[in-house]
Amino acid sequence: MRLGILTHSLPPQEGGIVDHTVQLAQGIRQQGHEVIMIGGRGAATHATLIVGEDRRASALDRLLATIAELGLDHLVLQYTPLMYARGSWLPDRPLVRFWRSLSARMRTSVIVHETYFLSWSHPTSLLRGSFQKTKLKNTAKESHIVFTASQPLIHELDGWGLRFPAVMLPISSNIPVIEADVAALRTRHGIITNTLVLTLFGGGNNLKWMMRHIVLLEQQLNAVRIAHTWLLLGGVPRAWLPAEASVLAPGWLSLEELSAYMQMTDIFLMPNWVGVSAKRGTLMAALEHGLAVVGTRGYMSDDLWNNVEGVILADVNDARGFCEAVLSLARDPHRRRRIGHANREYFSKQFAWSRIADELIKAVFTLEDLR
Repeated sequence: MRLGILTHSLPPQEGGIVDHTVQLAQGIRQQGHEVIMIGGRGAATHATLIVGEDRRASALDRLLATIAELGLDHLVLQYTPLMYARGSWLPDRPLVRFWRSLSARMRTSVIVHETYFLSWSHPTSLLRGSFQKTKLKNTAKESHIVFTASQPLIHELDGWGLRFPAVMLPISSNIPVIEADVAALRTRHGIITNTLVLTLFGGGNNLKWMMRHIVLLEQQLNAVRIAHTWLLLGGVPRAWLPAEASVLAPGWLSLEELSAYMQMTDIFLMPNWVGVSAKRGTLMAALEHGLAVVGTRGYMSDDLWNNVEGVILADVNDARGFCEAVLSLARDPHRRRRIGHANREYFSKQFAWSRIADELIKAVFTLEDLR
């Protein structure tokens, strides 16, 4: 089978969707299929087509003709809100018309990473989100298959009148495990034996709005005299933590360095105001690195975590329950290692790129069988 993946950016550009596209393409190729990656910007290769960022109607018509000439059996569109907004190589307004024309010529699917955030308390988000959702709904309806990594998004998408029910397509980790001398790394940073390393990784406002959990946890750890250091990865600002806290903020890191710092982690923390979700790449990286995870359960949390011992979730409004879960693990290193190992095994079975590629190909072949 000959597949194409259409996205905004490709290497050497950086970003989560860039990594997702490259890894997914590699996984599909490993199954014996041909994949062409198509992007607005990046470096062209024998399997990468760069079409430029011209957004005029004539350029979109040429892009449509170019894709039609590739002889694809199936075309996949990577989609996040604002990826195709004004200023991008594929402006938002003509997206549905463009995608409708493609879907009339070949089988298509769209991978929905987000459907956009809406809140009555944030009028701008409500306005932009409503506009984006309308465009996404129409694009999804034109697609033959709609994929997403999130169970709550599956439930939302299934109410959109799609051609077929939405298909769960997990994401994986973009931070491969690279063996590191963890003892040497701890020594370099002056982290003595039995000091707990608690890691926060990215999260933006989803983390910022949950800092009451971190402040309370810091207080309780100090109250019971558990030695600990906060490790901040992915741009978490030092200023978000209490001033007296012991903090390690190494800044920008290579993938090899990121893997080393994650291996130094004792507990991976994900206090998230919308809840821990399967579409979080940092969660997948924690599982692959064999880390015990403590997070929060909110409206975007997936039911699948209810049966995963190594992902411990407290209700998003239960800061004390979150702290109690961390303290329990802090006192039990044997349990941390056991459930961390279970998380690594679970990742290998459910979220490896080979598994994700297999799920996509299976859905594509099922579609072909229904023709």
